[in-house]
Amino acid sequence: MKNNAAGAEPSRCTALHAEKHEPAGALRVAVPVNTMYRWLATALNQFQLRYPKIDLDIRMSNWLIDVGEQAIDLAIRVGEPALQGWIARPLTNVQSLLCAASQATQWHHIQHPSELISYPLVVSNPINVWRFEHQQRREHVDFRPQGNVRLFVDDMNIAMQAVEAGVGIGYLPRRVVQEHMQQGRLVALATDWLGPLRKTYLLYRDRDNQPLRLRLLIEHLLQVAPAEY
Repeated sequence: MKNNAAGAEPSRCTALHAEKHEPAGALRVAVPVNTMYRWLATALNQFQLRYPKIDLDIRMSNWLIDVGEQAIDLAIRVGEPALQGWIARPLTNVQSLLCAASQATQWHHIQHPSELISYPLVVSNPINVWRFEHQQRREHVDFRPQGNVRLFVDDMNIAMQAVEAGVGIGYLPRRVVQEHMQQGRLVALATDWLGPLRKTYLLYRDRDNQPLRLRLLIEHLLQVAPAEY
């Protein structure tokens, strides 16, 4: 019995040493769907090619998941985080604007968010409140789509396709629609009003006792994240 106990102790010490000093093991990461599509998938592929002994378990959802219940090691969330006991580090930014299909000329005259109550809308979860800031004046407007929502979907790309098809007006990230606007498929509406710059955060539990694999992933994402997406 004594020999077994004595043998177990060095084994535990070896495992703890590996946790802290070897780039190996598994990480469970919770990410928004849209963030994954826009840039994160490429960043994670780069990370795994660089560290072939680190495995990733990715949980994609635009809904807030229970990070404790699902044993999440690292989470990415848009907007001010509200996770007690978790460290939040700014990662990147997203800014939304109003847009419509180029052929939907009947909506192109819109100048103020309050006018949206009269028009069909496409809503992409989780942005259920459309917030606006005037670019010259210190004015803020919050608009909550209801009653005239033609499509409610939790995928930004599907929402953009619906807007481009003329289903309704959308409130979508500027970087997401930029290429489509340059190609003349979408146009911006009420251009004096833009969404506020919303930060995207990295969330994790412990700064001092991180396994090396987690610290390496945090450092990688902070390095490669775009300024805006």
